[in-house]
Parts: sequence; structure tokens; C-alpha cells
Amino acid sequence: MRRRNGAVEKLGLMPGRRVGRSVVATANNTGYRNDLVKVAITRLFDQIEPRLQDIVKPGDRVFVKPTVRHGSVTDPAKRLTSHPAVVRAVIESVIDCGGIVSFGDEGAKSLTDSPGPHVRWLREIARRTGARLVNFRQAGVRELPGLHIFSRPYPISLALLETNHIINCANLQPHNHLLLAGAIKNMFNAVIGKRQNILYQLNRRPKDLARVVVDVFERVEPTLSILDLTTVHEVGTDHSVRFRPAGVILASTDSVALDAIAAWVVGCGERRIWTTYFASRRGLGHAGNEEIEVRGPGASEPRLRLKLLAPPVAQEAKVYDRLSSYLSHTVLRPRPVVDPGSCVGCGDCVTFCPTGAIEVKSDKLARIERRCCIECAACIDACGENAIQMQPSGINRVARSIASSMRLN
Repeated sequence: MRRRNGAVEKLGLMPGRRVGRSVVATANNTGYRNDLVKVAITRLFDQIEPRLQDIVKPGDRVFVKPTVRHGSVTDPAKRLTSHPAVVRAVIESVIDCGGIVSFGDEGAKSLTDSPGPHVRWLREIARRTGARLVNFRQAGVRELPGLHIFSRPYPISLALLETNHIINCANLQPHNHLLLAGAIKNMFNAVIGKRQNILYQLNRRPKDLARVVVDVFERVEPTLSILDLTTVHEVGTDHSVRFRPAGVILASTDSVALDAIAAWVVGCGERRIWTTYFASRRGLGHAGNEEIEVRGPGASEPRLRLKLLAPPVAQEAKVYDRLSSYLSHTVLRPRPVVDPGSCVGCGDCVTFCPTGAIEVKSDKLARIERRCCIECAACIDACGENAIQMQPSGINRVARSIASSMRLN
């Protein structure tokens, strides 16, 4: 992992090497006007330790990782995705330090072809700042091993792995299983394709899911994280959503401390947030108040009292059901299959495959090389003819049929 060497190591920011107290910087921010956000971000970067100009040196390759949603919940005003003003201010600050900036998210065709409404703001930031907009899948992928018992390898974009620094731009959000999702959870989106959903299915208990999220975070630990609490959305018991103004942005080189202080700001500091707990246990950062120094306004007392829904209580499944679920998502998992009757040989799947596992043969039909395929489903998203679907094949299809009939009986 190239960014683990050199500057990051010299700064003492390697996992498990936290010494002394962690610094969390805070700055008031009451709205999303570009000038207001720029002032707040500048104040943050002057207060963190080490300062931004001591982290980013001229010529360093820096990847800015925003929170991006695709589909129907992508309006930044809904606080489920990063606000463009925050991302732009961070990128401009890094460029001022001489950094070479890339930014982006997973996305399939949406980040590189005709952009939909949910990604136009990304294109606009690239145009105004000169930063390079990157599609995670097209940048290439490396599979990293998972340590958790019910885990599969994590396909991580080379855009994150082959860079000097990652700067993590996250929002604080309520989460159905983890209570709060902040800087640590935002890096879970480094896992591309359908593998995220599979990891959710294999780890349904909140503790297990938190361990996997922390496991991924450790592999792509950012040099610096920013957490936007200008406004925070709260989900009621009737699933209604309202927006609460906290009026503050936080930053730290310790993402664990950042999430811990953010939980305090929104009045949830007494609740155990499992991602923060397990990350602290692994030595990835500090979570105790005595280990954290807060610089700036906004965290001396809780600004909000968010009502968090209790995560669902996972019922203990029978051994057969657990084994069946595990096999269905591992050994007997469905895989991308090309329908020869629908394939037109356009090559879109070849363009978007991050591992080069697809080739269009002389008969103008796409072929998938199983040994190289990581089943991220990028080809399915890219295919405008719907010629590729996830299906069990060969012995997997037979085994799944037998398992299904046994379950019915």
C-alpha cells in the first residue's frame, strides 16, 4: 500500500502507533455558502496536528473521498451525501499546499458518461478546481483479505491504495445498525460493487457488521478526516426525517477520536457506537475523553440531543440457516453470466471491468474469465442491453436447488 510509506509513516500516523493525545479541531459553520465553508475549513486545517501544510507536500498525490449516494437520495441538502461546498473547500486547500488531487466514488457509467443529476456537482467541482474525477472501478481493483470470520476479500480501488494521502470527507448520519455513521463508516464505501451488500448479509448482528467496517477502515485508513455537522438529519420512529442544525465542522488526523467527539456534539456520547469501540480496541485511534484534546468552539457541551433508534435485535438463526446463508454468499454464490442471445458485443462491460476479466471474442460475444472476476457487478451496471445477470451456474446451480428443496421439506 504505497501511501503507508514515506510521509505518512514519518508523521507517526500508522495504525496502532497513536501516542499522546489526539487533537480534534472544530469550527463553527452556519450554512453552505462557499465563502463561509472556506473560512471554516481553513480554520480547521490551521488547528489540526500536524497542520495540513505539514502533511501535504508539493507533488503529493492526495485522494479526497466524499460521501456519495446514487439514485433517489442524492440531493446534498438531504445530508445523505457530502455537500459540494465542503468538498470543494477541502480540495482547494490541498491544492494550495501543492498536492495533486483526485476525488470520486464508485459509480459506474454515471461518473464517466452523461452525468445524472446526482453526480453533476462532482463534475462541477472537477471543472472549477482542476482536480481529477475518478471512478473507483475504472481505476482498477486489488482484493485485500478480510480478518473477520464471516468475511470475504475486500475489493478496494487502486485510486485509494496507490496514493500518498486519503482525505475523508464524511457526514454524520443515523444508521439502522450502527446507530451513528461517521468518518469510520464512510471508508467502508471503499469496498466496490456488490461485495458491500454481501458483507451486510453475512454480518447481520451490529457488532459483527461494526467489526467488518473497522476491518475495511484499517486497510484504507485516511491521513485526515473531516466530519460535517452543519446540519444532521434525524429519523423519527415513524420514519420521518427532520434536519437539526448543529452548526459545526470537525477535523482530525484521528478518525476514531473524530467520531467520538461528533457523538458527544449530537448528545449521543453515552451510547456505545460499536465502530468507534472496535477501532479504538485495535489501536486505530483514541475514543476516551482523557485521550482527546478539542481545539476550537462547538464541543464543550452537546449541541443536540439526537433521538437514535435502537439497532434491530438480530435473532439467533439456526445452524442450518446460518450455514446455508454463508454458502449462498460464498461457495454457492451466483456469478455474472453473459446471455449470448442479448449480447451485442459493444464492449461497455470490458471498459468498466476493474480487473480486465472480460473480453469480446471474434464472434462479437463477451466472455468472462472466472479466475479474474471478483463479481463486483460493474459489468451488469455497464451493460445497456441487460445481457449480463448474476446467476448460479454449473454445480452451484444444482447445489442451490438441492439446498432449496431441503429447506422447503
